[in-house]
Amino acid sequence: MPIQDLDTTLEIIPLARRLAQATQGGIELLHLVSVPDQLPLSDATELSLPGQEVMVEAMLYLASQPALGTSILYCRNPSRGILWSGRQQRAGAILLGRRSGSAKRGYVFGSTLDPVIQRAPCDVIIARRPGKPPFRNILVPVSTGPNSRLALHLAGLLVDPREGMVRALHVHHHGSRAMDADALVAGVTLKAGLPLERYATSIQVSAHPKKVILEEAQSADLVIIGASLPGWGKRMLRISLPEEIARESDKPMIIVRAGRNRHLF
Repeated sequence: MPIQDLDTTLEIIPLARRLAQATQGGIELLHLVSVPDQLPLSDATELSLPGQEVMVEAMLYLASQPALGTSILYCRNPSRGILWSGRQQRAGAILLGRRSGSAKRGYVFGSTLDPVIQRAPCDVIIARRPGKPPFRNILVPVSTGPNSRLALHLAGLLVDPREGMVRALHVHHHGSRAMDADALVAGVTLKAGLPLERYATSIQVSAHPKKVILEEAQSADLVIIGASLPGWGKRMLRISLPEEIARESDKPMIIVRAGRNRHLF
């Protein structure tokens, strides 16, 4: 969990704690200090001071966490620093907070987040004002692939076990074949040991999937959606559907990308 500004860091601490409890794992707080090219790394100590204050605050909130570690890394490029630390720690997931707003031109989620999502060997979880679990109503737009399975698994850990509901929504175009959302949910819950009764599926046909998802999101407490990015080096001609939804919805949101080699669950 790379340390960011205080507000963003405190927003995702309840999520980090819940995931650590669910996996009986630990949390590694990473204080990443980005050092400009013109400044020698040996002279960069003063740049770490603001982040150290956030680190101390985060440690206070996580004082009861049994497996809590901290590290500091000086680097030239934030995304490379996060990826390097994730590999060194053999992390099951990298958890990042995200502020509202649009990414710079040429990027989907931002100059730091895009390379992390694309290159991380482990799961990547990006949370925007996620709130505190458990949740009563979680919307998970689904399609085929590991990202949707990760989103459904994560939703099952965050939903209220007594009164909550995870809504798996699949939207397909006219003339295309709908996926078997029931089989997808059943497979995820069986493998993860999650209660199937906390899930419901919905299949809708529309030429405008984004519109349907945004309408369904209005009644949700949280939206969890799989990331969608082009291959590394390709420029986006248009922003991805998850980013469009994030821009146009004010709901708490989590965007996930399943790791290629290591996984949180």
